[in-house]
Amino acid sequence: MTITCVTGSLEPGKDGVGDYARCLAVEAARRGVVCRLIALADRHVTAPTVDDSEPQVEIMRLPSSMPWPARIRAAALRSANSDWVSLQFVPYSFHKRGLTGALVDALPALVGDAQLHVMFHELWIDGHASLSRRLISAGQRRSILALCRHPQAIVQTSNATYQQALREHGVNAGLLPLFGSIPIAGSDAAPWLSRLLDDAGCDALSGRRADWWLFALFGSLHPVWPSQPLLAELESAAAVAGKKIALIAAGRLGPGEQLWREMSAASAGRIPMVRLGEQSAERISTVLQAVDFGIATTPLALIGKSATAAAMFDHGLPVIVNREDGRWPAPPIADPREAALTIRLGDGFADRLRASRRLPARWRLPEIATQWLETLRAATVHAI
Repeated sequence: MTITCVTGSLEPGKDGVGDYARCLAVEAARRGVVCRLIALADRHVTAPTVDDSEPQVEIMRLPSSMPWPARIRAAALRSANSDWVSLQFVPYSFHKRGLTGALVDALPALVGDAQLHVMFHELWIDGHASLSRRLISAGQRRSILALCRHPQAIVQTSNATYQQALREHGVNAGLLPLFGSIPIAGSDAAPWLSRLLDDAGCDALSGRRADWWLFALFGSLHPVWPSQPLLAELESAAAVAGKKIALIAAGRLGPGEQLWREMSAASAGRIPMVRLGEQSAERISTVLQAVDFGIATTPLALIGKSATAAAMFDHGLPVIVNREDGRWPAPPIADPREAALTIRLGDGFADRLRASRRLPARWRLPEIATQWLETLRAATVHAI
């Protein structure tokens, strides 16, 4: 079987969906599948680039500045003779306003004689805030539904909320959960992280581990994420348990820089806060293995689309979710492991913290790659 995965960008560490597609393709290639990766709108290259960083996978990166028809011709040549074209879809990866009508029009050339698989990592935006957002939302939805109508297309998404949203528009999407893009490291964070914690006033890794609860934020911090009443609830629960708390932020905060500064100022003298910045995947893994809890900044209804939450779950880390402000209601968490590890803010929060326990770390890439490949193989047989 030959699969060409198409995404917006493939800059390592800069694009979550690109990292996801790269991991999935490498795992499939390890099993004997011929895999290609195409970045169709890469803002990190200025000319068509053949990326040889993954010897077992063909990688072509096409710049977003390149004329669209030329990009489609180049991508079509690269994807020729594929059995499947797997579109790893985020609206804003392909257009600055997320309007992907041109992509829909290009599908016949891009897919050719192959079958189309679409993985929706995101859907259309909420259009209630303004007339312009309502128009953009409608345009995004129209293009997304047109993608789904491509002949013999197989549609999947990462979470039950998106699955239900698509179902309401007549699209029967399968569920393919995310895996984290952080493999489980075999090393220890203490040799490098303990000094940073000590400098912030936390001796959890240098002597008095039982006195502390360590919490980790990973990746972008959304400006709308409410730090309160969460931090107050954490302090209160820790006091009852005879603990102190410290907060570690790993990765790029992105648009949440100001929020982090405000949190640090408000918590000065009470909560040690350590900002690590961008780190290697190995170091991120050691942090997730060293802390007691993760904190997700994504609403509960969309926790399944969060690659950072997926990485925390892969590491067996209990994950606190304090946002339930999504436009869609949160469905029950179907995966027993994720359900056991998810801690919601509300009644019994302190008890849940005290009772929570890590689960064994398990990188879900192999099992999710198996599910993806089996879905494509079954659909290929069905189409014959």
